[in-house]
Amino acid sequence: MEYSIVIPTYRTYEEVQPLLVSIALQTKQPQNIYIIRDKNSSLTDYQHYKKNCLSHFDKKDIVSVVSNNSDACFVPWSGAWYNRNYGLQQSKSLLTLCVDDDNVFAPDFVEKLLASYQDTFWKDQGVLFPLEEYRKEWRVRFAWYAWFNPWLSRPFKIPYNPNQTVPYAIALAPSNCFLIDTKLAQKHPFDERLPYVYEDLLFFGTLVKQWYSLFLDPLLRTHHMLRQKTKIQDLYVWNPANAYQKWRNRIIYMRQLGTLAQKIIFFWFWLWWQTWWLLLFIRWSAPWNQKISITKALLKWTIDWLLLTL
Repeated sequence: MEYSIVIPTYRTYEEVQPLLVSIALQTKQPQNIYIIRDKNSSLTDYQHYKKNCLSHFDKKDIVSVVSNNSDACFVPWSGAWYNRNYGLQQSKSLLTLCVDDDNVFAPDFVEKLLASYQDTFWKDQGVLFPLEEYRKEWRVRFAWYAWFNPWLSRPFKIPYNPNQTVPYAIALAPSNCFLIDTKLAQKHPFDERLPYVYEDLLFFGTLVKQWYSLFLDPLLRTHHMLRQKTKIQDLYVWNPANAYQKWRNRIIYMRQLGTLAQKIIFFWFWLWWQTWWLLLFIRWSAPWNQKISITKALLKWTIDWLLLTL
């Protein structure tokens, strides 16, 4: 079964190198690798970056490094989902593995992933996720957790491998690593209005509403290399752009996918409670030179939300 790999990245070669080593060691090699570099760079920098990436692979022609230097139509700094859409449109394989630049996995990972996909979907289209290790924790939440999640950060369920004793897990649907039918992704591209924050949940939730299946195989594991973050970075509100995106995107997400009950809980209770909590958190935790600008971003989100609602 042929597959390609799409890697969206804005980081340096040294930061991407562990993932490239993981791919080069795979027992089942990809048909193509698309490294989508979401960054403005000089021609010299691009050539040096590309040379380092190609050095890991015997077949140099399978690796494409895309940037503003290789394609005049490519728009850098457009967000992860623009980059994934771009790479998926280039893919000619039956399946495409989308993986973030901060993941590593065992040499037989892809071979087992492809076998699991074939066993799971057979003739159907869908998405298969490995279990992700993050912060020294295997991120799986049981189905009952959904009842305590009115803001829908984890909105739908993924069946476990049928051989497992636990039948369901709450869907993490992480964009960090997933295998998807290429034609499915090309038919239902990611919403580029949401460059980051909630964009993956919107995409996978939309697929569920289109009756496509999402499966998590807990026997397949990928390690997400954790970078040190402060609490405010974890909440995606450490600067005005992130604060605005988080508040705006969750509104778009809820309006498109939430049920009536979920919308009532979200708009009439949880949204305002969390807003005031976050404003207090910013007051105490944000850098002094960012407190006012982050608060203004939240106020701008409030105005935009009212315009969206009216």
